[in-house]
Amino acid sequence: MIMTTMKRSQALKLRNYIRQAEPTAFMLISNSSEIIGKGFLAG
Repeated sequence: MIMTTMKRSQALKLRNYIRQAEPTAFMLISNSSEIIGKGFLAG
């Protein structure tokens, strides 16, 4: 399992890559209203 947080544009690129590389892969893409932690801007 891989769990990551990224911008929407990055998620679309990753989704398209996974679809091409492994068409039978299971993906869950979810929106988040708040992300807190090192490397993320407070806002």
